[in-house]
Amino acid sequence: MKVCIDPGHGGSNTGAVHKGFIEKDYVLLLGRRLKDILLSTYWFTDVKMTREYDMGRDLHERGRVSRGCDLTLVLHVNAARKKPELFSGMRLFRLEGDDKALEACRRMLAAHPVGLGGPTEPAIAEEGGWTERAYNVLRYHESPAILVECGFCTNDHDRRILLSEAGKAGIIASCLVGITSLMTSSSQSGSICI
Repeated sequence: MKVCIDPGHGGSNTGAVHKGFIEKDYVLLLGRRLKDILLSTYWFTDVKMTREYDMGRDLHERGRVSRGCDLTLVLHVNAARKKPELFSGMRLFRLEGDDKALEACRRMLAAHPVGLGGPTEPAIAEEGGWTERAYNVLRYHESPAILVECGFCTNDHDRRILLSEAGKAGIIASCLVGITSLMTSSSQSGSICI
């Protein structure tokens, strides 16, 4: 299976920053750990990353890296400027009609880290409306893709979980559940990009 991991932002684009939390650094750390775990198994010999270090890449470049992969996981962290205490939990987005991503999303949400709430169904990323940013992140990938918003760094409870080793391990485990669900639903060999 070929997987592509896309840690969001990078370079001068920090993503969300709140109380010392920097999104671009956090998702890069998660992406590297996930890649190492995938490569330590014999099923995953081809794991791509859109960035291996702190560098900027535009969405077109990120999409080209995912070419030929069976799944792309796009890692991000949410932030809420207004009333941050009201927004928490892991959220997943997929493009409409992407059934492969839907199945992986459902399994990931069922296995989400303890303490991180959130919806029980993935959202469909669409052009226009509140999911347009998710749509823009996903539409350039040339493989089934899932946007993983790990939690809200502006929510004190979520941030504590995100920064804990147990929280990081839980997010990675959730991603692994989604990836491996594709192996059980398909006998084809392929590639994953995280």
